[in-house]
Amino acid sequence: MNRDEFIKAANQAMPDLHAKADTANPDAIVVNSADLHGLCLWMRDDPAAQLTYFEFVTAQDWPDRDEIVLVYSLYSHPLGHRLMVKTALPRRDPQIETVSDIWEGANWSEREVYDLFGVTFSRHPDLRRIMMFDGWEGYPLRKDYTHPNLIHRPE
Repeated sequence: MNRDEFIKAANQAMPDLHAKADTANPDAIVVNSADLHGLCLWMRDDPAAQLTYFEFVTAQDWPDRDEIVLVYSLYSHPLGHRLMVKTALPRRDPQIETVSDIWEGANWSEREVYDLFGVTFSRHPDLRRIMMFDGWEGYPLRKDYTHPNLIHRPE
């Protein structure tokens, strides 16, 4: 199943979804964050999709657009196709429902995004820092992040 077939099938299965093609990536679709969890359930369980393997989730920080974009990479071992799903969240309070209840492999990947970008995954079973120590302040992969010890000071 290619991207356009995914979009057509998903929009038919979930009429309120409004999935669309990502203009920057021929293997990616874009959905509203509120629709992501339901879409992921469908993509895992639908016989034509069978996206049974969660590869990763990562994030892109877009301060000029005031959003953080999550990028999910999914694969179907039975059918041999891959799909990326993108969804945008507001930078001020980025929250989305976890997909670790759908794919257990999402657990650590979501924790990395939480730790480095500040995205909160609601209903996550163990949402805590995974790379930075517990007292760390801020989110080091956001483009506006500065650490006091990393700022260049002229002598």
